[in-house]
Amino acid sequence: MTTEWKGKWALVTGASAGIGVALAEELAAGGTNLVLTARRLDRLQEVADGLRKKHGIQTHVVAADLAKREAPQEIFAFTKEKGLRIDLLINNAGFGQYGEVPQVETQRLLDMVEVNCTAVVHLTRLFLPEMVARRSGDILILASTAAFQAVPYISTYAATNRRTRWRGPDCGRWRPGRATSSPGWAIISAHIRSGWCRAAW
Repeated sequence: MTTEWKGKWALVTGASAGIGVALAEELAAGGTNLVLTARRLDRLQEVADGLRKKHGIQTHVVAADLAKREAPQEIFAFTKEKGLRIDLLINNAGFGQYGEVPQVETQRLLDMVEVNCTAVVHLTRLFLPEMVARRSGDILILASTAAFQAVPYISTYAATNRRTRWRGPDCGRWRPGRATSSPGWAIISAHIRSGWCRAAW
């Protein structure tokens, strides 16, 4: 990853494991300061401490569950309280659940939509106005190759990732740098918890 955000602040959701940690590592190596958020505060602190010691960057952590409707606002408020200007927003948090829809708990499906779709829109809407005002900022959305097809036993996950593959927010003449990445298969903790790895192997 380039040093484009060296000395600037990036916010990474889902930063306690998997792809979120890998992105944080790459950014830190380039000198980017980081706000890391996920549900597990102990794991976030461990990641943040390691990156700060290894790369000499500044870090903040904020524990938040994006399945809760108020979480994006809480994350945004945290950055305001700390006086941080977020120049790169990475919407990485997401999860799926393997199984037939009638057998998956209803709340699990609703939480999936909240994390994979609603929180992405909400966080983007919160941080975007300041990016537009200063005509500077970037947004990265992590989706999945499942977004390109209806996948058996993970149909809700595939659908929610399809919804995150947007061209970027409409905001007049200037738009932030934006991209959507759709990684392929990787064995990460989220896949283990969802039952995918057991099913795949």
